[in-house]
Amino acid sequence: MESLRADGVPLPKLYKNGDEFLLKQIVPHNDQPIWMIVMEFFEGVDFINNPPSLDDITVIAKILTIINSSKLQREPMHDPWQPQFFLEEYNENKKYLTSSNIELIEEVVSQYKQIEIPNLPKSIIHADFMRNNILKNTKGEYCILDYGVVNYAPRLSEVGVFLAGFCLDPEMSLEKNKIAYETGLNAYLKHLELTPYELKHVGTMTRAAYALFHIAASHEKFVEDNQTEENGYWISLGTAGMKLTKEMGL
Repeated sequence: MESLRADGVPLPKLYKNGDEFLLKQIVPHNDQPIWMIVMEFFEGVDFINNPPSLDDITVIAKILTIINSSKLQREPMHDPWQPQFFLEEYNENKKYLTSSNIELIEEVVSQYKQIEIPNLPKSIIHADFMRNNILKNTKGEYCILDYGVVNYAPRLSEVGVFLAGFCLDPEMSLEKNKIAYETGLNAYLKHLELTPYELKHVGTMTRAAYALFHIAASHEKFVEDNQTEENGYWISLGTAGMKLTKEMGL
């Protein structure tokens, strides 16, 4: 977080405990300590119930390119919510999905199989760059949260999640979504160029991001018994997003 903050990513200041940022807390009746960090408080709201404007999308896209240009070192890890693992997660969790959603996802699968994932350019990715993790205050300042799944992975995966999870909105009209999609992608390209191969498949990766929202949240519902309203939101958003992106021709 300190490395990204130094690069210009707007995130809360971390407070040190002596020479360290991590605080160790011993919890009664627990053999393992809990590690915490203390951060500056940012009073803002996310974009779940306050859809971003085109100006918001433009600013946030630029911030994302700063993250994707980072020289931070990070070992790759498997994350079931990240689109580069879409096929693996679909095959493992297909049994928890309805036939109608399987039909939608299979359309994405046929497109996705045309992408040679190992050959995609890699970078540092935030990996959860969506409306729930981006705040804005009354002064027009932004704050990017949740660095727990920062990864070294295909950059296109990050772009797909950003377009699906921040720019697009199944509750908006088709025309507004097309404009938001183009605004987000063009704003990103203004600061960080994608290869022709990435550009060819960016629509498919956006669809895969929606498909994985549905798959990963369904896994949590049926395997981990996550019955929360938030998890239900991701299940529904995944389905609606796949329908939207199909209508958009991505």
